[in-house]
Amino acid sequence: MTSQSIYRIATVLLLLAVVIMPAGCSDDDPVAAANPTVDDALVVHWYALNVTVDDTPVDFVDFFELTAGAVDLHLIIAADATYRTEETDATEQVLHYEEGIAVSSGQTLTLTATSANGVALAVPQVIAEGTWSVEGHTLTFTMVDEGHTIVIVFGDWLS
Repeated sequence: MTSQSIYRIATVLLLLAVVIMPAGCSDDDPVAAANPTVDDALVVHWYALNVTVDDTPVDFVDFFELTAGAVDLHLIIAADATYRTEETDATEQVLHYEEGIAVSSGQTLTLTATSANGVALAVPQVIAEGTWSVEGHTLTFTMVDEGHTIVIVFGDWLS
């Protein structure tokens, strides 16, 4: 798996973290034009618990190439189908964040990044697409990247 693939996966997870973004979008915005929706079960403040690649546990800090000093990765998904990912340090200070659109259709979840650290991306990028399931206070997100099966498990921040 290349560093670029790992970075894309990390970006997707960051995009899963949702902060409610401003509602006004122009009609020529392809992301806004899709009228995205997200399943209510996903509307939670999640934090990464673990990652496996092809059933092998990996250190999620290294896997996602988090910012120096980051120890946690949060994914916040809002009811308006926006998300925000946050890399935080041991005191929960945000060191890096990305925002975008989270769209679910059945058990498929797609995260599309629209900004990083408050700067709009020139072109929105799909950073993650895969299947999801929520059991109790746990979100399991599974995707395939370059032939590798990646499973990311998140916990509910408030539980």
